[in-house]
Amino acid sequence: MASVYLTSKVIKSTAKAVTKRVRLMDHPKQGEKGLGVDITATGSVTFFWRRRKGNQAFWETIGDFPAITVAAARDMAHEWNIKLGKNELTENRKKYTLRRFWDEVFMPRKFAKLAKSSRRNYTESFEH
Repeated sequence: MASVYLTSKVIKSTAKAVTKRVRLMDHPKQGEKGLGVDITATGSVTFFWRRRKGNQAFWETIGDFPAITVAAARDMAHEWNIKLGKNELTENRKKYTLRRFWDEVFMPRKFAKLAKSSRRNYTESFEH
């Protein structure tokens, strides 16, 4: 992904010239860290915010250009960067444990479809 200082002029000229999907990131020293724009071959332009903290990745779609201005997208990205720095985004994410997977994914989706003997074996194995 190329890093450029995002402006309306840069976005419009890139949107006219692309023949395949292009993602541009706002220059971190001049613009807002994590702000990017996704430009498709059909000319669709969407702002997004993408950051990593430790081993966690964060992605938020901001909105379509020109309905959302570059300045408004920078403001939203700035707010998310502040929240990320204060751990507000990471605190809301629960740790994905085997117990949580069992309760939230396996039991509702798969367990009822199993044969009676298999359900008993799974339950005995997991509870021990």
